[in-house]
Amino acid sequence: MGLCKKCGSEVNGKYCSNCGHPYKTERISRKYVLNELWDIINFHKGIFYTIKELLIRPGTVIKEFLREDRTRLVKPISFIIICSLFYMFVNQVLHFEDSYFKVKGPNENTLTQWVQNNYGYANIFLGFFIAFWIKLLFRKYEFNFYENLIMLFYVMGINMLILAAFGTIETLFHFSVMQIG
Repeated sequence: MGLCKKCGSEVNGKYCSNCGHPYKTERISRKYVLNELWDIINFHKGIFYTIKELLIRPGTVIKEFLREDRTRLVKPISFIIICSLFYMFVNQVLHFEDSYFKVKGPNENTLTQWVQNNYGYANIFLGFFIAFWIKLLFRKYEFNFYENLIMLFYVMGINMLILAAFGTIETLFHFSVMQIG
């Protein structure tokens, strides 16, 4: 039939028997772009399943992810990025942060202002520092720095989703949920 464009082996079907690369590369179409987009944000892996599991049994699910099965949940870095983007989008539309994050006066500095304006992104950066302190303060537990970081990414992601839900309720229904939650 022809030679593989990737490894140079002879191809007799739709895929190379040596490396698995397709013989013919599909043209880029709307379907291709949408599939790539879905792959980037991990909707194929089950973002809603991950959220449900983390809300119902967070400790068990995270321990299973760390110790046994890493295929069931959305990867933690993708998860916190998706949650951060969702949080920032909802906040940009509803402006619910304005009511509970604004610190004015002599205590306000550039870092505080940046965290207030970029809470979703600040959580990602803060995760590294918190993971370091957890590792330092809880040395008797067997979790290393990166495992702590993974746990924090899942917890912070769920936290941002809950804050976005509470902020939406508070903005739309004028019910002070943030004080309760």
